[in-house]
Amino acid sequence: MNTETPLIWTTKGNLPVADLEYKTAWVDHEDYLSFNEQYFLGEELVKSNAHVYSKKPLEFFGAQNPLI
Repeated sequence: MNTETPLIWTTKGNLPVADLEYKTAWVDHEDYLSFNEQYFLGEELVKSNAHVYSKKPLEFFGAQNPLI
C-alpha cells in the first residue's frame, strides 16, 4: 500500500499536486503546435511548462544536416 502524497516541484518548493489548480491550453499555429500547462496555488502561478512541436522542417529555421 502506497501512502506517499504525489508532489510537484514549483517556485514554492515541492507541493502536493492535489493542492494545486491545473490549467492547460493548446495553440495550433500554422508553423507549430504548442501545449501549455500551468499550476496555480490560489491565484499565484507556481509552475508553467510549454511543449512545442514544429510543423516546419528544420531547414526552415536555418539548421543544416551535419551528415551531408
